[in-house]
Formats: sequence, C-alpha cells, structure tokens
Amino acid sequence: MTISAHNKDNFSSIREVIFLFVKMYNWMKEVIMVRELIGQCETCGKNIYCENGFFDGVHEDGSSLCNSCAEELKEK
Repeated sequence: MTISAHNKDNFSSIREVIFLFVKMYNWMKEVIMVRELIGQCETCGKNIYCENGFFDGVHEDGSSLCNSCAEELKEK
C-alpha cells in the first residue's frame, strides 16, 4: 500500500484531532470530578483523595491507608 501526499495530510489531521480530543477529555474529567486531597498513606506516603464525595482509601485504627497498602495488609 502506498501513501500519497494527500493521505499523509489527512493522517496528520486525524492525529491532531485525536490529540485535541484526548486533551479536552482529560481537562473535562478534571473539571467535572471533584477531587480533594485528604492526606497521605501512613505506609507508602501516596496521596489519598476524596473523589466525588467518596474516600478513596481505607481508614483503619486511626490511620489512613491507600487501597494498595490496605490490600497488602489484609493479605498478611
């Protein structure tokens, strides 16, 4: 299959449109999603957020853990 100059221009335009769409989607996701920093994981230091009113982690025995560390602790 050969690609003519005309097809190359169309391909570039499509890539630019996709790039702009992804950029706009990521921006809208940040604007629409309410994300508030709550604290950091006691084990690994990863930031823990409250996203759209839901705590994205585990609060156990007075300490906050990210989901990954909570799973590891649960397995032990």
